[in-house]
Amino acid sequence: MASSDDIELEFSVNGRKTWSTHSAQNTYNLDFVKMIQTNQETQVSRRMRRRPKAGILTPGSGPIGDYTPTPMPGTSFLKRYKWQFMDEHNNWIEYGKVSSGNDQSCVVTSTSADLERQFSKNPTSVIQLQSNTHKYSLDFASMKQTNLQTQVTRNVRRIVEDRDPSPGLSFLNLFQDENENEILGDEYEWFFFDENNQWIKYGQTSSGNDANCVPFQGSDEIEKHFRSQPDQVMTIKSRQHTYELNLATMTQTNVSTKVQRPMSRMIKNSDGTNGNVAVSLQVAYEWYFKEDDGSWVKHGSKGNSVNAGDIEKYYRSNPTSNYNFTAGNQSYVLDFVNMTQTNTSTGKVREVLRRKQVVSMTGAACGSSNNHVSNQPFGQIPSGQACSATPLATNNPEYAKILALLRSHIQNCSPNNIHKVNNPYLKAAFDIKKSQLQSQYPSVAYREERLFHGTKSANIKAILEENIDWRLHGSNRGQSIGRGAYFSNNAQTSRGYGNAIFICKVLVGLVTTGNSQTVKPPKDSSNRPFDTTVDQPANPSVFVKYDSQEYYPEYYAEF
Repeated sequence: MASSDDIELEFSVNGRKTWSTHSAQNTYNLDFVKMIQTNQETQVSRRMRRRPKAGILTPGSGPIGDYTPTPMPGTSFLKRYKWQFMDEHNNWIEYGKVSSGNDQSCVVTSTSADLERQFSKNPTSVIQLQSNTHKYSLDFASMKQTNLQTQVTRNVRRIVEDRDPSPGLSFLNLFQDENENEILGDEYEWFFFDENNQWIKYGQTSSGNDANCVPFQGSDEIEKHFRSQPDQVMTIKSRQHTYELNLATMTQTNVSTKVQRPMSRMIKNSDGTNGNVAVSLQVAYEWYFKEDDGSWVKHGSKGNSVNAGDIEKYYRSNPTSNYNFTAGNQSYVLDFVNMTQTNTSTGKVREVLRRKQVVSMTGAACGSSNNHVSNQPFGQIPSGQACSATPLATNNPEYAKILALLRSHIQNCSPNNIHKVNNPYLKAAFDIKKSQLQSQYPSVAYREERLFHGTKSANIKAILEENIDWRLHGSNRGQSIGRGAYFSNNAQTSRGYGNAIFICKVLVGLVTTGNSQTVKPPKDSSNRPFDTTVDQPANPSVFVKYDSQEYYPEYYAEF
């Protein structure tokens, strides 16, 4: 029998909808859409469940996201479901309740809980329902309800039930054990990254100590909004400012100044210690269609003009309908129920896949005495010291890698030392900003460049703590192509600016030329912002950045 990792490979990597596996005596068919395992010999069907490993959220989920009770992003509880049918006025009505036609005699005696129990026993079965005047059949496989007398058929759906704790209580996550008992889970708090690179809880004064900037809405109000409307921007106010909170990109924007700051959602330990875990998670859904060669192609790529975001937006509001779109000179119909895409001219039908992608997930455990920053999704952010620099031994592979990089530009260079920078706050800000830009401007091919920044040794400490800031560290060669932080793809060029070179990860998307008066690059004809100015757009060697969250100093070498 295949292992869990084997199954995950077939689903997440190979994008299969169905897959067969064998044990010593039996063959099983796994249906990833309906999450059902069927013994092909006995035809016994069983439900499957896909859950993240402890501490890990695995990218990739298709239509199973609507069928599998896995923990939702940022939560620790299992889904509870409502069952609804579409009535004669195209309204979704929960089973056991009166439709918009107000005919009490047509209300079936079965509730959502009753249907869920039947569905759990056999998700491919057909069951019968009874009201005072009618009998109905409900086909779980096709999600259709049929009146056995009139033969009128209605769509049925199964959706996640919203659960809202009692007003006035701190937000607690709930999950169910095997006996469907609700158990208290983790309590969440919301923080923003302030001007002094400190995580500040909403409702508290920042490290700048300006009480006029403290929002009237606190952490609990933000959590309540997140639980009920995670895709909608939340507006909060202080005495002086109004802020917009984008909970999808985990970004706070000052409406008047346009200053943006990263946000985090932190799990508060039940024992009241300071060992919090800060999580910034961005999830996006992508849509794929299957080519004749069996490969999956993402909508919006390879000249396909339809945007996956448009499909997702329509799907969320109309999950049982069809979506019509045009790509090139061809028209298509996307069937959300059967997950197929049909060319209206040729009649060609292709399979369609909806896959959840964890775009960004950064985390931090505060209060740890461990100074190592992990590359796992939930890394360690130490308390006390916010940054450090570790000298690399000459036999360290990282030392050899950086030395080779420097010598590819400066022949036979021999730095006095090479240090690795450890500032988890700056790194988290860089990762969040990268995810935000990729989500906000999906048509821009953002890439991480490894560039150099030369400076004096006297500036090293400030850069470790605050990142490269041209206003503080200046430039002894002017600001000829923009008033920002300067980088070069040639270490020899950077060497001329001082006896220290920082090796940095720099996010580069849209580039344009700048001048000495450029303080913020303009937007292109498609209203997308240029994020970088360069000396020569066709073959740049000098790069100027205007947002410190778009670069991160990884290493530095002193000469």
